[in-house]
Amino acid sequence: IQRLLDFARRKVGAAPRAAVSLNEVTLTTMELLAGQFSSHRVKTRLSRAEGLPRVAGDADRLQQVLINLVLNGVQAMAGGGTLEVETSRSHRHRPGLEDAPAQDFVVVAVSDTGAGIPADVRDKIFDPFFTTKEGSGGTGLGLAVCAGIVKEHDGWIEVDDGATGGAVFRVYLPATTAS
Repeated sequence: IQRLLDFARRKVGAAPRAAVSLNEVTLTTMELLAGQFSSHRVKTRLSRAEGLPRVAGDADRLQQVLINLVLNGVQAMAGGGTLEVETSRSHRHRPGLEDAPAQDFVVVAVSDTGAGIPADVRDKIFDPFFTTKEGSGGTGLGLAVCAGIVKEHDGWIEVDDGATGGAVFRVYLPATTAS
């Protein structure tokens, strides 16, 4: 119900802006979810880039994105596994704007060793009410809310197969100032 309310109440326009350290957001999120990791037999690894630029945004809403992505990863590894959260920077073009100048982005990658996302549903996973968790409590709103929040922050999310199985979600947000 809370995810439905969050989705329905999404603010129109820009989120309140402050200089946010995604290194701090990732650390506090991993500490917050430590109990979930141990109860699901999930090993974790947090890798934070040094000197990572800040992003303009709302730290609470960005943490909500990270919580959703991390918990989805935990749920994808029913028998346990490894979840990694990594921050980095990237200098690249925005998707669809390859002729525009490249920009600096801060990237948060969440990878798991679960079953991965089948190719035939990958283009639907950010649609509201689409879920692959039929009968197991999925509402289909978590990733839709994540995509909406990231878009409000002038970013986007990419999904790939993990190098050793599972899925990798990469959140790209425009970099502002050095930390």
